[in-house]
Amino acid sequence: MAETFEMVRYRIGSPKLLSPVRILLLGDLHMTEHGPRNAGLLDAVREECPDLVLCTGDMINCSEPERSDVASDLFRELAAAAPVCAVNGNHETKVKMQDREAYDVYMKKLHVSRVNVLNNRSMRVRVNGNAIDVTGLELPRSCYRKFCRHALRADVIRKKIGVPHEGVFTVLLAHNPYFAETYFEWGADLTLSGHNHGGVMRIGRQSLLSPYGYPLPKYGYGHFEKDGRHLVITSGLGEHTIPFRIMNPMEAVLVEASPL
Repeated sequence: MAETFEMVRYRIGSPKLLSPVRILLLGDLHMTEHGPRNAGLLDAVREECPDLVLCTGDMINCSEPERSDVASDLFRELAAAAPVCAVNGNHETKVKMQDREAYDVYMKKLHVSRVNVLNNRSMRVRVNGNAIDVTGLELPRSCYRKFCRHALRADVIRKKIGVPHEGVFTVLLAHNPYFAETYFEWGADLTLSGHNHGGVMRIGRQSLLSPYGYPLPKYGYGHFEKDGRHLVITSGLGEHTIPFRIMNPMEAVLVEASPL
């Protein structure tokens, strides 16, 4: 049975952009299929004509490391439509630690498809006359432990991935939105996250549960802005561990970024 999803749209502005950019955000697929071979999802993506496709991780399941074909097949088709950048989520990171052979097979498939996997590194892309820096932050597994209050300082991120270039529109791919305040401090113009699955249940934009087991997370779902910097958290395209959603549909996200 094919899953269903929504296409959610946000608009943001930046003085660093010279022309509009359509950014498609995908995350937390967890090997879900939206139509045969994700045909429904791919049709929706192509209809939006994105300039850039960015993925925030957890496209595979750590419980099935050898079954990466759903995600790799999707990436191959996405890369034929637009430049694609991705970062590991906690599931990819766990597979890398526990089954390196399966992880390497998956990464090779993405490399062949010309998917740019940005684990603690950056790349500059040219889109519609704009220079855009895309940086991926891969967090250690310790940052995902449940029932813990975690901390992450901006100087730790700077040591991992450097600092944003002044005057260049910078996008940070960071799977876990728990550290949103630190991402704002680091200086990305736009941070993209997932991981929360929308909080399993939502009331409007408010997630009711974080993956850490705490209720009403501040940064659970949606679009946030602080001092001209933006954070978008997707509810994702799949499920894992808790196999249901309440008032919390699966989604792909289109961020329409324009000059100010």
